[in-house]
Amino acid sequence: MVWSDPEVETVAPGIHRVPVPLPNDGLRAVNVYMIEDGDGVTLVDSGWNGPEARAAIDRGLAVAGAELGDVHRMLITHMHYDHLGQADELRRAGAGEYWLGEEEKESFSILVTDPVESRRERLDQLEAHGAVELAEKGRASDGAVKEPLTWQPPGRWVADGEQAPLADGQLTAILTPGHTRGHLCFLHGDRKILFSGDHVLPHITPSIGFEPHTNPLALVDFLESQARVAALDVELVLPAHGEVFTDLVGRVDELTAHHDVRLDACRAALSEDGSSAFTAASRIGWTRRETPFEELNAFNQTLAVWETAAHLELLAVRGTVTRRVVDGTITFTRV
Repeated sequence: MVWSDPEVETVAPGIHRVPVPLPNDGLRAVNVYMIEDGDGVTLVDSGWNGPEARAAIDRGLAVAGAELGDVHRMLITHMHYDHLGQADELRRAGAGEYWLGEEEKESFSILVTDPVESRRERLDQLEAHGAVELAEKGRASDGAVKEPLTWQPPGRWVADGEQAPLADGQLTAILTPGHTRGHLCFLHGDRKILFSGDHVLPHITPSIGFEPHTNPLALVDFLESQARVAALDVELVLPAHGEVFTDLVGRVDELTAHHDVRLDACRAALSEDGSSAFTAASRIGWTRRETPFEELNAFNQTLAVWETAAHLELLAVRGTVTRRVVDGTITFTRV
């Protein structure tokens, strides 16, 4: 069975993994978890909003012996659309409220008031990192941006350490910034189960800091958050993409090692007289296949520039490169 196949999988007693399909996305699906919770269910994430996604939710509820009105609450790991997109729609249709990390407030506010503004900050920063043509392409497509989202705010803004009650214990929110500044993992301490969202994935490395309100030091936060979850007493990891797995510490070590390699590659890609993140990104291979930068589409080139910038900003914090801003362009030079 491929993890993204539509079959609902019971991954632990009373916990069901529901692959919710993603349209036109290389990830293919996002895992929504349904936890049997007394006379109802608690969801972790909600999936993309659309008819196929709703059908997947209904299949999962049937396996859990529940209906939409039996959903007590939805715990959203972070505000990316494949995780949050369906939450308010499910709430309107009869599900309980959704919860979202309190550090997502500013980005959430931008999305529901001015989606063009949510892009503008990223595009300006992209241009500052030398990706002028990519930024211009983004601005040219501003007219295609949808109207502001009609989502209602979450029923609760969740703080680090806050607990969501379950019939057999509670889920504790663990703030794990990096992928987004308000990303949450949820720990069932009694059962030693971690719902890891996009923070720890079994096969891919999550993008860093791709959110409406940019965070230049997202990789600093991400690596610190990796160390935090590695210290938890966990026996089963339930990720948002990919199959469930058991070796949390081993996977954190792999992710940390991956970023060590990327840090070296980013530093090596700098010219002697300094380079922008865009220039450095164009000299590095991408994905596990080491795809040349010029063969990526515009969206993935944008992600590549963000990733490179995040690594170079971390190197600047560590003092192995210097960071300068000249005429609005950010460049980095090896020390």
